[in-house]
Amino acid sequence: MAMVISKEGSSYRTPGAVMLINPDGEAIGMVSGGCLEADVVRRSRQVMSNNTPRYIEYDMIDDESFAAELGIGCRGKIGVFVQPLTIECHQLLGLMQHELKLGRECYLLQHYDAALEAQSSSLKLLDQQQQLLAKLGDDFEAPEFNKNQQHEFVRQDNLCWSLTRFTPAINLAVFGGGVDARPLVAMASILGWKINLIDHRPAYASRRFFPAADVVIKKDPDSLAREGLVIDAAVVLTHNMHLDAGWIKWLFASEELPQYIGLLGPYERKQRILDLLPELERACLERHIRGPVGMDLGGELPESIALAILADMHAVLNNGSGQQLSSLNENILTQVNLS
Repeated sequence: MAMVISKEGSSYRTPGAVMLINPDGEAIGMVSGGCLEADVVRRSRQVMSNNTPRYIEYDMIDDESFAAELGIGCRGKIGVFVQPLTIECHQLLGLMQHELKLGRECYLLQHYDAALEAQSSSLKLLDQQQQLLAKLGDDFEAPEFNKNQQHEFVRQDNLCWSLTRFTPAINLAVFGGGVDARPLVAMASILGWKINLIDHRPAYASRRFFPAADVVIKKDPDSLAREGLVIDAAVVLTHNMHLDAGWIKWLFASEELPQYIGLLGPYERKQRILDLLPELERACLERHIRGPVGMDLGGELPESIALAILADMHAVLNNGSGQQLSSLNENILTQVNLS
């Protein structure tokens, strides 16, 4: 297992990125944009042969470094920890997977000496309250961390601590099983999201049309129970105003609203659906429902619409701005020049 545990400056992947390599050199996952993976595989063979973890630093800032010789172009530095997947490590990662499947965040705390290329592995798995669940290797004391951050790195001389937060897969509920829902479910599945496709109409809620959905639920708003159904994001696209209104009412009756609620259709249609819900506070609905749903990416085919919806949803759930990256860089340069 190769894991990015530190970063300075620009890099393709951030700390927490994981890559798994088997003895044949086959790999899944990435620690960079495809630039360093071949070298990581080469180094992993050494780790497997002597069963000793290694800390590897790729310095793209130093023009005379190995990473710079690859012509990567990023002006940053990343630290990658490569360790053999022993039985104990496999058990620890299995426990981590169990926590994530239950919808609970967890943390991996890595401790290493940056001055040592080959070293023993010291790893702790913490629950969402940062209480110890399991440990691997020597015990160690760690400084205080801010658990609200995705990653935190602390270095004191050569001693380093890297804490990475892992979050469960996003739970997406798609209300409506029409043709335009099919690419939406397929694309969300590629992102690794857990998908509930919900539609009481037998001709729509069919596993044949949605093989990538985790669950296909044939229920209407009056019969679907909320217990056990976790929803981080929802999109309503039944193409029936009364059904759409019923599902919105169902969502807003929950104690905890999803982070994202999208409604397909033009703004005028959204207003007509809201008019069907006089018992709900209109201002609250206006504030939480994103309708028309999606970003203005152009295109009118179901695949284009699905891409626009998922792009907007992904930005909201991951605190992205939704702006073009080139525009963000231009704004940064403008601010620097003005100052």
